[in-house]
Amino acid sequence: MNIFKQIVKEFYIPLILSVSWVLYNIYGGSNGTEWTTQKVVNVFGPTFFLLSWLTGQFFRVKKQTRVENSFGAMESRFKELLEKVEAKTEEMIGHISGGNSFPWFQVSMIDNSTNIGLLMAMHQGKHPLYDVSARIVDLNKFEQVKTKFSLATLGYTDTNINLGNMTSSNVRLVQQWKLESEPEQSYNIFFTARNGSFIQELRLKKIYGVWVSATKISNNDNVVLYEQIDKSYPKNSKGIVSW
Repeated sequence: MNIFKQIVKEFYIPLILSVSWVLYNIYGGSNGTEWTTQKVVNVFGPTFFLLSWLTGQFFRVKKQTRVENSFGAMESRFKELLEKVEAKTEEMIGHISGGNSFPWFQVSMIDNSTNIGLLMAMHQGKHPLYDVSARIVDLNKFEQVKTKFSLATLGYTDTNINLGNMTSSNVRLVQQWKLESEPEQSYNIFFTARNGSFIQELRLKKIYGVWVSATKISNNDNVVLYEQIDKSYPKNSKGIVSW
């Protein structure tokens, strides 16, 4: 039944137009022309064939366009679904590995008379961090022993801290921290975590009796991830911090 409907749909227009064309030639043509059955068939046949071919092409193009539009819509929906899957996968991997999050240290609430403050561990990013450890290198002490560096002096310059896991936006009090060099104290801090390694440069200076700081965190590719510079921290002639 569907095939019959499709045949009628595709051929009724050519049939009507072909019959109309034959009738026009019979009754609207030149007078005195005798129309035999053979002549009628000779006019009707080519006309019907041509019009059937044209309407067939029309329906074919229409169907192809509909199919292409359907494929385009499917491709668009598939692409949207794929993007959602990729985003969810990246989010899941980020929660497992740590994603783009990173840790850093800050010495806060420094008593300017005793030079003792609080060493705070900071989490930056939306994913948790796992298996975080840090090695703090006192560059002032390192300058004192760099010409006679050994395993013994390594313990003198370095402080190792295990932070474990850190949740998103976590701020953790680690311990009291004394700034042993005045008026300037410099640290390089080396972090490792499940999602990679990071280097923090922490610089502190005592300006008019008050400690101010500048810090910069980079990843293993030396891409700067974060900077925090106190407004009163000294800068060079180009207006930048001399790290």
